[in-house]
Amino acid sequence: MARATHVYGPVPSRRLGLSLGVDLVPYKVCCYDCIYCQLGSTTDLTSERASFVDPDRVALEVERALHRGPRPEVITLAGSGEPTLNQELEQVVAALRRVTDLPLCLLTNGGLLFRDEVRRAALGLDLVAPSLDAADAETFERVNRPAAGIAFDAMVRGLGDFCAAFRGRCQLEVVLVRGVNDGSRSLDALARLAASLEDVASVDLNTVVRPPAVAGVAGLGHPELERARERFARQGCPARIIVPFAGSDAVSPGEESTYERILETVARRPCTAADLSAALGLELETVRAQCEGAVRKGVLRREEREPGGEPFYLRR
Repeated sequence: MARATHVYGPVPSRRLGLSLGVDLVPYKVCCYDCIYCQLGSTTDLTSERASFVDPDRVALEVERALHRGPRPEVITLAGSGEPTLNQELEQVVAALRRVTDLPLCLLTNGGLLFRDEVRRAALGLDLVAPSLDAADAETFERVNRPAAGIAFDAMVRGLGDFCAAFRGRCQLEVVLVRGVNDGSRSLDALARLAASLEDVASVDLNTVVRPPAVAGVAGLGHPELERARERFARQGCPARIIVPFAGSDAVSPGEESTYERILETVARRPCTAADLSAALGLELETVRAQCEGAVRKGVLRREEREPGGEPFYLRR
């Protein structure tokens, strides 16, 4: 069977469960260069859309992946950069509808939703999860570091227009970074802005968990996230804290070798052995042994965020 080039996983998502990922742009092609990004710094910072994939090829790869198992709960357009930069997004959605009835989700930073053609493409999804990490231009520049041509006011206007028109489920994500957007005034302003958006089904409070793009960037602990949630509630914006992925019982691997499945997944996002075990349906000790073998070969590297904590594995 030919190796997939656009499809990866399923991978564990703290918001969506077991998600089959579809990567629509080359590695680190993005309109933001977020300081917390788990994939590292953006190497191609752009707001210009382009054609990167063949929609029919993507649909074929998804169809093959669904036959391998384990069966995902959702198909997520995300991956190595900002998926709305792909000008074939609308065609990809149409092609996927022909091969699966699973919910289609778009993970987007929302930076391009001020453009009519991007909003139109995103309206075809079942679930859209845009980001909102700042309530003012200064914090926006500091946290998201957008490409030229993306202004804070335009981003907010586009997000509002999309939420008002979207008939699927909109799950807003707020990523909180210690010492940057987690102060009382920042939280209150974020909550008020989020509350002003129409038809948002949920506001998800997230924080830095995987190794970030910028050294020294740190996430919040659970008590701090709980205090943030309380501040959101006081501003009339109920929010939920995203809990770690629980996963399911391990099953036997599919057609691809364990080693190749692990490398394909870690190439898109840093994962712990437990993440990989839950996502790929593999025994934990098998995954851990394979990852450590890949570290010794120099294919993966191990990064520990907390002393004694479970390490993340990253593709070199």
